[in-house]
Amino acid sequence: MAKTQSNSASNIAEANLICNDRKTMDSFYKTQMCKIIAMANRYKNLGVEPQDIFQEGFSEVREIVNAGKFSGQGSFAAYFYITCRNLCNKKHGERKEILSPRIPNENVIEDVIPEDQTELIQIMNKLKDTIKPMCKEIIYLYYGIGGDSTSTYPPRVNYKKIAEKLNIKPDNARKRFSLCIKGFRKLAMDNPHFQLLQLDVDKTYEKRSKERINSYTRWRIMNSIIAKLWIDSADQN
Repeated sequence: MAKTQSNSASNIAEANLICNDRKTMDSFYKTQMCKIIAMANRYKNLGVEPQDIFQEGFSEVREIVNAGKFSGQGSFAAYFYITCRNLCNKKHGERKEILSPRIPNENVIEDVIPEDQTELIQIMNKLKDTIKPMCKEIIYLYYGIGGDSTSTYPPRVNYKKIAEKLNIKPDNARKRFSLCIKGFRKLAMDNPHFQLLQLDVDKTYEKRSKERINSYTRWRIMNSIIAKLWIDSADQN
């Protein structure tokens, strides 16, 4: 019993170090990245890059560790691997649901976004002003290099070009963008105006397709709306 408690305490201490010490975190990235990529690549039609699975999984387990909810019953690396595998299973299942959508998501976006975007552009600019300058910069670069605001699929982005502009490594550019855009999307979706937009998305999709919208399709459409408004607001500045 004492040994089990000792192992748990050791695993929790290791997890806290990995999640909060930069050097230890970088070392963990180097040792685990190839394992997660290899695992994610076994899934067909995943819809996201394997590196994004790694980043999303790490963000998820880091929140759990920092909230004191990691039990330490197993190693942090094993817990992280299982988390990433569950993410792959979830995204793979969601992806299968929408491989042959009945209506183009672009039609829903056109119906939902008003012709006069003045109010939405003003809201978007206010939201932009609340995020860190480095996040604003990399999101601008993302949509300025290879981004496509009209696509409902994640646009292919050359992180090497972004990294060159920021004078950082491509993998660091990917990590930074993933964290920044995730935070900004949450910020937008906490805004009452975007919550009303989401209700309109649900109604419009269901009216057009005669079926209920699934969570992944809703997520894709809302991400595309946020991307479009980001770019449109930049064009008007």
